[in-house]
Order: sequence, then C-alpha cells, then structure tokens
Amino acid sequence: MRKLLVLLMVTLLASPAARAQTSGSERLGMAIDYFQSAKYHEALLILQQLDRQYNLNPRIRAYLGVCYYYEWQYEQACKYLDALLPALSDFAPQERAVYYHCAAESHFNLKQYAQALPLYETQLSLCHENEKGNVYYKVGFCYMFAQQWQEAFKNFTYALIYYRKNTPTEVARISQTETMLAGIRKKLPADAPVLFLITHRKTEPLSVGIDTTKARLPLACPPGVNAAFADKRQQTPPQGSTKGLKLHQRQN
Repeated sequence: MRKLLVLLMVTLLASPAARAQTSGSERLGMAIDYFQSAKYHEALLILQQLDRQYNLNPRIRAYLGVCYYYEWQYEQACKYLDALLPALSDFAPQERAVYYHCAAESHFNLKQYAQALPLYETQLSLCHENEKGNVYYKVGFCYMFAQQWQEAFKNFTYALIYYRKNTPTEVARISQTETMLAGIRKKLPADAPVLFLITHRKTEPLSVGIDTTKARLPLACPPGVNAAFADKRQQTPPQGSTKGLKLHQRQN
C-alpha cells in the first residue's frame, strides 16, 4: 500500500512536467514549421515564449534573431545574432550566410555601418556567387557613409562586375550602381585607379563618366572574376582588341 502511494505521488508530481515538456516540444515544432514557411511573425511569438521558459540551443536562438530581423526589430536582431555568430562556426556556409546577412542588414538599417561592414565581409566568404553583387553593393555604401571614397568606388565596382556576370537582368540595380560610381568618381583624384572588365572581346569601363586616360594602377579583382586593367602609360586598345591588357585572376 505504501509503495502504491509513493508511486502515485511520483506520478502526480511528474505529470505536469511531462506535459509541459511535450507541450514545449510541440510548440517548438510549430515554430520551426512557421519559420521554414517564412511566417516569421507567427514563429517569433512562439519562440519568444519558449526562450523565456527553456534554454534554447544556438540554432533556435539564431532563428529568433532572424525573426526579429524580418519583423523590423533590428535592435533585438543584433542582440541575438551578434552574441550567437561565434557559436555557429560549424554550421553549413549557406546557413551561416543567412545569419550574417540578417545581422549585417540589421546594423545597416540602424545606421551602424562600422558594425555592419565586417559582417558583410564575412557573408561574402559564405554566400552564393549570385548573391555577392548585393553584398558588395552594401559594402560600398558602408565605405561611402564613412567617406572612404576609394574603398567605396572599389566595392561598387565589384558589385557591378557580379551584377553583370550573374544577374544581368537586374537592369535597375545595374543602373543605380553605375550612377553611384559616377558620383563617387568625382570625389577621387584625377589619377585614381580605375577598374576595367573585358566582356565580349572588348574593353569597357565599368562605370559611366570615367576618363580612361586617367587610369593608373589596377584595383584588386574580386575572387572568381576575370578582369583586365588599363595603365595610363599604355594606350587603350581599340574596340575588339585585348592588346596591351594583362589578365588577372584570383582564386577563392
């Protein structure tokens, strides 16, 4: 009889915890389903509750940071993701790229460009090739807002290279990038380096409003892209010719 009473008491005490554990697991499953369906608001509501009740693992807390980003709660997104990014180093590159993107964009939208810059630069080493144009574009803005015109010009140039190489149908963004380059070029010395790209067997400047006779030293070429540079000591080859140009390629 005594054993039966003890067993009954243990069962009664354990049941609420067991039910809570089951409920927590079910809610976590719902939150992940919402997250993977891009229903970030619904996922956020559940994850906030779970975060107060349980010690969530780094990936789930990173999901929470991403949800804050998509809900325009950038300060909260930074709070979670900045603390978690070092713990996510073993995750797949594409997954890490998402977290770095959300963290970088959150700082950027808070006008914290110095904090956003290294996050964008890490994202560049993780993301797909067709995403690099947008990342270089944002890096260009970070340097532009810091009035580091040479670095801004270089990164907008890289953005234009990747847009033309991977997403040539994004005509509006390509036009915007060319406009940015033309404006920044006016901030540079007359003999500042200018980057050129060989496309379709001809040499063309990568931005409008650039005097090709002023080109001097080559900028570093972004990884994985074939580029050619013109030196002001050499005459720019006629259209359809690559004479006098030296090809450079850097490996990832």
